[in-house]
Amino acid sequence: MEDKLNQRIEPSGRRGARLPAVAWAAAATLLALLLVWWWGVFQADPRHAPQLQAESVQMDGFRVEGKGFRAVGDQPSHSLAGQFRLRADKRYSFAFSVDTAPGAPAAVVVDLFGPGYDNPAQERTFATQPGQTSVHWSDTMDVGHDVPDVVSLRIFYDGPPGLLLSDIRVVEVPTWRIWVGHLLMALLIAAAVALIAAVADWTRKDDTVAPAYVPWSLLVALWLGAALVRFVAAQLLPYWSGDEYVYKMIASGIWAGGGRSGIPLPDQIQHATNLPNMLYPYLIAPSFMIGDSFYTGVRLINALIVASGLFPTYLMARRFLNGRLSLVVAVAAIALPGVFISAYAVTEVLYFPLYLWACWAGVRCLERPGSIAPPIFFGVWIGLMLNVRLNGITVLMAALMTWGLVALRDGTLRQFLTRPTWLLAPLSSYLVFKLVTVNLSAPTTDGLGMYGNRLGGWQHTIMSDLHGAAGLLLGHLTILSIPFSLALAAGVALLLPWRNQRTPSQVRTTTLFLLIATAGAIGMAIVFTIGISPSDLGGLGRWHSRYYFSSFPLLLILLFVPRPQREQSAMAWYAYWGVLASVLGAALLFVMVLKLHSSPWFGATVDSMEAQWYRFTRWWLAGFVVLVLAIAAVRDGWFRRTLQLGLLATWLMVANAGTWHELSRSPGASDSRCGALANEMVAHDPGGIAVVASGRRELVDNVFFLPYLPVAMRMLPEGGVVDGRTLASARYVLADERIQVTHATRLLGTGTCSIYKVD
Repeated sequence: MEDKLNQRIEPSGRRGARLPAVAWAAAATLLALLLVWWWGVFQADPRHAPQLQAESVQMDGFRVEGKGFRAVGDQPSHSLAGQFRLRADKRYSFAFSVDTAPGAPAAVVVDLFGPGYDNPAQERTFATQPGQTSVHWSDTMDVGHDVPDVVSLRIFYDGPPGLLLSDIRVVEVPTWRIWVGHLLMALLIAAAVALIAAVADWTRKDDTVAPAYVPWSLLVALWLGAALVRFVAAQLLPYWSGDEYVYKMIASGIWAGGGRSGIPLPDQIQHATNLPNMLYPYLIAPSFMIGDSFYTGVRLINALIVASGLFPTYLMARRFLNGRLSLVVAVAAIALPGVFISAYAVTEVLYFPLYLWACWAGVRCLERPGSIAPPIFFGVWIGLMLNVRLNGITVLMAALMTWGLVALRDGTLRQFLTRPTWLLAPLSSYLVFKLVTVNLSAPTTDGLGMYGNRLGGWQHTIMSDLHGAAGLLLGHLTILSIPFSLALAAGVALLLPWRNQRTPSQVRTTTLFLLIATAGAIGMAIVFTIGISPSDLGGLGRWHSRYYFSSFPLLLILLFVPRPQREQSAMAWYAYWGVLASVLGAALLFVMVLKLHSSPWFGATVDSMEAQWYRFTRWWLAGFVVLVLAIAAVRDGWFRRTLQLGLLATWLMVANAGTWHELSRSPGASDSRCGALANEMVAHDPGGIAVVASGRRELVDNVFFLPYLPVAMRMLPEGGVVDGRTLASARYVLADERIQVTHATRLLGTGTCSIYKVD
């Protein structure tokens, strides 16, 4: 089948006539999207509307600090109220910044209040997360007709002291702007509907005639185009910190040291460096050739890598779907919200395409039972993937399990045991993993390194908190509910016997493999998060879909598999609706009843990008559930294909918007880039830099944009005084504001850090 992929079959005139319609609809949608985005940027700029001034300000639990207000005292609630004169039947936008959030989740509630004027619909709630800095929040309110002469804009905060509110703005939105926004949104919706209908017709035509194979030149063009879009989008986002810091520091050492010898010691970066999966730091190491612009280089490499997931997704989709629909699925795969991870220097970037290539190699291996080369080829991909993330072992386990189940199904278990060519896969994967690890990892790495004891005790943790385990499971089912509940239901039903089913047995084998691989990826993510964070994160751990979003393209393929008919197989029909009801029911219970979607750990920053759209409103879920049920009830045809594409496109837009909204206000959004400033100063007067920090967050924020390893690094958890002469051979010291450096001259301060020159 792969040989046919290189054939370019020219479409007939009738089929070719539909392509311009798709192209025009796509161009119109893109133009409308750009107009809506530009209008949003224009509206958010306070220079384009006069700012209202408060006539008076009342505080309870806040005090004035600079140009903002700091929460003080031990009372359970803090309030801040400003009195404004608002006009009836107008819309007002408000905005404020949280410059420092204390170390516990809390809520900030904003509303309008006046004598006889208190509408709950005007309340807006924002959740703070530990360690957030310089987060900017904004929203709008319609004041209605009966407005008092003076209205109070109230801000309530129910967390511990320390929160700093600043840059509070209230702006009246002119009526004409509201109507222009509505008009642009209507144009976008109309263009999107036209595009979905055109794509549905374009792909359905491919089902009724000789299937067209997409030329590789088009795939390459789409890959480069998608990489460009990802790169530009990443440049508009702040850095994330955390894991990024570790891989960035290791990569800078690798580049400076010319390879393995440059891997820093734990004391140099205040983090373990005995990682068995070093392939990603080597990949991004060349970005440090451009100095303090290294982050741009990292994001360019990331964009090219993550967009390459288009190719294996397309190759796997061709096992189930026609060429055109396979292309749509492949493009959707690299448009998933989780692919925003390419904005950051983390291993999931490289893991995404490697996971899909490994799955494709697994499919090829299952198609050729008894052959020698395919399992070796499959093992090579597994070995490479394990050098990026160890949870890639689930793909190998899924293939081995599928081999065994298929042997039982086909009655070839004896041959499976007596001619175990499948053993070549784990053998070759182990050899490749060890070969790469020995040559790339630090000499101190032994076995699984720092990951050796990360999975211990998870069984006991679950049994000791069954309520928390249930909430964790419901949250993951909620993440899968839209749109993947349809894929799970169709995949399970496809495995059951249908009367007169024309599906080849090999397709069923591939379906089984994809489902087991997906289940394994999710299960491993749950076990890992419980193992590393059993009770300190609001339950058994965070909902980390970033650990398994790489399996979502597998479900996108199954999304378009035909649903079973009751007259063909009652068992398959009941299984289809049973799976659908279970997953959707779990989501409705989690969101509508338990309301656990408001947890700060559900969709927290990069942990679960597919979950962040739930922060908009719960009613998006209700609408999506209705659409999913409509798709499930409609027989296969043009109308069902249109609904499927409509669901996928709408969900991608909403989910990506939620992800963008969350990532754009991540903790690094207004970082002072102390490391970059220090590097600029050192460029004029060379010398080594030492870093002293009072906490992990301060360390990461201050040193992140330093394009090389510091000569020394020290942590003073409570702050304090350090002698600059004791910091190795450092000529400069980079320290946060809680650190005082003696025997050194302070050259520059940014408000979050200071740069000293040792005397």
